[in-house]
Amino acid sequence: MEKKYDIVIVGAGPAGCTFLKCLNSDYRVLLIDRQKLPASKICGGLLTEESIDFLADHHFTIPSYAFSQPKKLKKIYVNLDKAIEKDGGVVYNINRNQFNRWMFTLIKNKVDIAGETGLKKITRTHQKISLQLYDFEHKKEIEISCSYLIGADGVLSRVRKELKFPVSNKYLAVQDYGTADQKVDCLRLFYSKAFIDHFIWVMPKGKFTIVGLPYHYDYGETIDIGKLELARDLVEKYLKITINCQYRNGFLVHIPQSLNELCLGRDNIFLIGEAAGWISPRSGDGISFALRSAEHCAKAFNASPKNILSRYIENSYTLREEFNEKLESFLKIQQKIKEYKKLHSL
Repeated sequence: MEKKYDIVIVGAGPAGCTFLKCLNSDYRVLLIDRQKLPASKICGGLLTEESIDFLADHHFTIPSYAFSQPKKLKKIYVNLDKAIEKDGGVVYNINRNQFNRWMFTLIKNKVDIAGETGLKKITRTHQKISLQLYDFEHKKEIEISCSYLIGADGVLSRVRKELKFPVSNKYLAVQDYGTADQKVDCLRLFYSKAFIDHFIWVMPKGKFTIVGLPYHYDYGETIDIGKLELARDLVEKYLKITINCQYRNGFLVHIPQSLNELCLGRDNIFLIGEAAGWISPRSGDGISFALRSAEHCAKAFNASPKNILSRYIENSYTLREEFNEKLESFLKIQQKIKEYKKLHSL
């Protein structure tokens, strides 16, 4: 590790790796991550067609080991209250840790990399950014400087916190992994006005069937796990199956309520992926937004070291339009829920 870099990237997930893959070789770059690399990640583990198209357009071939089975899943929206199903296209089923491992292989020889390294302090001047890092493996502090800082560090982004642009609408997505007595071969997103302000998801993941539910969450808040058990009961009744839970995990996710919650950066600090707020409010898809926002940011750097933020904003215009369309659709659903709850509370 050197003492000075042009760019330091925080976060070695899909956003950070894609940014590096798309960045030209004119910059001296350091990639850091708190985890031992390749980084692991708990999530639903799905790729949308937008993600597949992006990777194909850039000649990235996902290896077979990165997929879970079944590889391709039909997506169905289900209104539990009216027993109505709607076709939602298809998604691709991945093993998220193996997917991260593959993406990391695309860039691991391109730049300096420091795993098990956390970002402790950021000090900014007009000319440079000073960073205080902590090496967890060797238990020592490291001080370096850079001209540009890229936050690709997810929903709890330390870099975003530096810009004083907090994430206000966080959810804890809790998933039960179980074995079902009948085959589940598609992704279903269940919606019921009676008790939930988002979707329940049910899908196969290798030998398991996953049932997941997002909880609106503030730090220190107690989670009512009974809601997930009620969700599983409703799903079992609808599908006429029994799911025996084997284990449970969870992860934080940001569900935006406004286009203003997107923060692409300020001055010489930039945000990509979920750190910037790029996530589908309706489906929770973050990977396709991570890939595309990272490319838009990298292209802004490739064009010139001047006016990078304005070019990044311009490059991502179409992506913001797509984000806004998904947001408006989600807010309509939320409004229907509020009206239903108000009516039934009288």
